[in-house]
Amino acid sequence: MTIDVVSRGPGPHGLVVDRARRARVTRMVIGYGVVAAVLPYLVLKVMWIGGVMVGVPEGSPARGADFVAPNIVTAAMDVVAILVAVAFTHRWGLRLPAWLVLAPVWVGIGLLTPAVLEVVNGSLAGAVTGGREVSLTGGLVAPWTYVVVYTSFALQGVLLSAAFLGYAGSRWSYLFDRPSASGSGATRGLQVVLARAGGAAAAAIAVAHLVMAFGAEGAFVGAYQKGWE
Repeated sequence: MTIDVVSRGPGPHGLVVDRARRARVTRMVIGYGVVAAVLPYLVLKVMWIGGVMVGVPEGSPARGADFVAPNIVTAAMDVVAILVAVAFTHRWGLRLPAWLVLAPVWVGIGLLTPAVLEVVNGSLAGAVTGGREVSLTGGLVAPWTYVVVYTSFALQGVLLSAAFLGYAGSRWSYLFDRPSASGSGATRGLQVVLARAGGAAAAAIAVAHLVMAFGAEGAFVGAYQKGWE
């Protein structure tokens, strides 16, 4: 009886329970959103592995035997993404070893973030050019397949990141509540070096891309073709 009063009453304990319940529901919606985003790409991969080359034009190298192994690997990666998303969604996922969820989500978000940026960049390019997006003709797969695949990637990247934030907030809430430490940890020196090196590399690549965007090939000589005239 006491537990029932605490969990449903209007007091602070009841509010905490309500917030926790809403957080679980939110994690469930986002986690299964990841699963829904993965499925179109995974279905295509399973079909291609089975020899049903939907969305792959005749004569494309993607129909060859050399692409079977990459298709199996990428399909397996999507299965891992589904498992991680489900782990982020359910309570049993909170009891898994940290490395078992952190390693795949770190790799996954790292691989998917460029796809998110490509979709945003392509949409902006389409808007600037009057709706003409980057040409997709002559590719390994049909144009509509690129749309499905990159939309799937972009949604996976956004939703998987959100799912991880919700999971981390539930599993390691003390890290979010604790005031920022003013002292230096044992690895702070290495962190500073890596952060500065990464920032410098990112800035250099950004400048090179900006140079190319304004008509000069710069460091990317022969690497890109114009998307429109």
